[in-house]
Amino acid sequence: MVGISIDSERLKVVNPFIEKLGVNYTILLGEPNLMDKYNIMAIPTAVLIDQSGNIRKRFTGAQLDRLIYENELKKLL
Repeated sequence: MVGISIDSERLKVVNPFIEKLGVNYTILLGEPNLMDKYNIMAIPTAVLIDQSGNIRKRFTGAQLDRLIYENELKKLL
C-alpha cells in the first residue's frame, strides 16, 4: 500500500501531516493529473488498484477505520 499526495506545497506540508497521523506506509508525491487519470473528484480518496491497473474499490472521503480498508483488501485477495 502506498499513499500519493498531490499537495502543491509538497514535502513542506506532507511530512508534518503524515507524522501527525502516524502514517506507517510509503507516501509518494504525484502530479495533479493523477486525479484525472483515476477519476478522483474529492480529496482524500483511496483507490484499491489491482496488479493489472484496474480500480477494484474506491473510498471517497476520510475513512479513519483501518479495518474498513483491511476488509476490502481481504475480499480481493
